Amino acid sequence: RNCIANHKSCREPDPHHYSLARLPKRLLDLSHGSNVVIVDVAEWVSSNVATIFELSEYCALSYRWGNGSHACVLSAPFATLLEMPLESMPQTFKDAIQVARRLGVRFLWIDALCIIQPSASGDDTDWRAEGPRMGVIYESAMFTIAA
Repeated sequence: RNCIANHKSCREPDPHHYSLARLPKRLLDLSHGSNVVIVDVAEWVSSNVATIFELSEYCALSYRWGNGSHACVLSAPFATLLEMPLESMPQTFKDAIQVARRLGVRFLWIDALCIIQPSASGDDTDWRAEGPRMGVIYESAMFTIAA
């Protein structure tokens, strides 16, 4: 926030950086108290719920999956998980949400929650589309929380 507030070059939008192509397909909206809402970025932009500029101000979480410690993953059917209570999330996710909120960031990207993971039936459509874009997703984030 200091950078954006005090550096002219950081304040001025770069049209290349702020494009739908550089944004993840989904983000977590942290402005809902004890719940987190999973946002479809393109849908929000087309519905004028938020601008590309607003959605571009997200942070990302980089973490080690480990053995079951991050069992909270987004899988089909996606529609049942549009809103998630914080208490159901792993501690690493809760900590990242707390850090983002304290820094005044409304949107957070966590791969396990923002990419639909391959299902038992083998449907990996979303993962194949979003997985290769992870480099751009981390690069486009305002910052990355490492845990």
